[in-house]
Amino acid sequence: KKTINLIHALLLTASLFAFSFVIDSNKFQMMLTFLNPAFFCGQLLQAALLMLVWMQFFKSLKQYIKANHSRSTWYRQACQKGDGEAEFLMLLCAVPQHTVSALFVLSGYYFGSLQLFSLGSLGEFAFELIETIHLLLSKYVYHDCPYKDDTFQGLLFHHVPGLVVIIPLNLFFGTHPQIQLITFSLLVLAAPLAIFSLLYKTRDVNDLQQRGQFTVYFLLNILSLIWFRFYWTPSLMFSFMLNEFMAQHIAAQCMFVFYGVLISVFNVIYVRILCRRLYGFLYGPTTSTGKPNKTIDALQQMPTPMLILKRCKSVPLPFSVDCVCERNKLKLN
Repeated sequence: KKTINLIHALLLTASLFAFSFVIDSNKFQMMLTFLNPAFFCGQLLQAALLMLVWMQFFKSLKQYIKANHSRSTWYRQACQKGDGEAEFLMLLCAVPQHTVSALFVLSGYYFGSLQLFSLGSLGEFAFELIETIHLLLSKYVYHDCPYKDDTFQGLLFHHVPGLVVIIPLNLFFGTHPQIQLITFSLLVLAAPLAIFSLLYKTRDVNDLQQRGQFTVYFLLNILSLIWFRFYWTPSLMFSFMLNEFMAQHIAAQCMFVFYGVLISVFNVIYVRILCRRLYGFLYGPTTSTGKPNKTIDALQQMPTPMLILKRCKSVPLPFSVDCVCERNKLKLN
């Protein structure tokens, strides 16, 4: 929390310093030049401002949910599944962020605007940078990472390619319609996946009706992920590679290959995690409800009950325990 507060303070200081330029018209024009998304400085400044906005929004959203719904049944159910409360709150924050980013990217594709496209992609950059900082600090500094090893690796494979590729992609391919469409195909699935995950996490698998809802939401999550990430988005990527990939610079080719390989590894890891969790919830030992029925054969194999008396230290027993045990055996026989 101290590290996040320090980042908060630095970003707030930078935003106040940038806002001070508005006082003078010449400085205001200079600030607009600095914020121009066609330049590297503009991309960094916009990313920093979006990171500040989303950090404050995530903090407020988590505080509101914990303060008002932490005792709800659906909240307790969600915290018992997957990687617990940390994963649930991360998905909860991902829904509005991915939705806003996808809308900005779609607007940039529709209007051919670099600024709108940059707002969407840089919002995703801010989200992934915030989550990467949380992951690395909790894993290697505080040693209290709430995620399992496979989930931690999958999240890194998801966040690192975006952090490396997003800003260069905005600078050199931000107005390319095919690149904008590929980016939209990646973001349009993110919010529904998070919503399906939130829905199945809040269901009780031990309840018959909610167990059916849990299965439906989980299958929708897996099937939509397979269709989007293993069919639609790869088809758009292959179309770009066949038409324009070889005409690009070697650095751009390496960047596209790097992102494509790592995001594909993340997709495979995520599908494997989902399938294993679904099987564990439906057929694992944790889903058994109630006590097993005692059949006649099981009762016949049970040992003969014996009366066990505890000696009292203050008052001695007026009879022998062995006599009571023998008398009980004769009655049972």
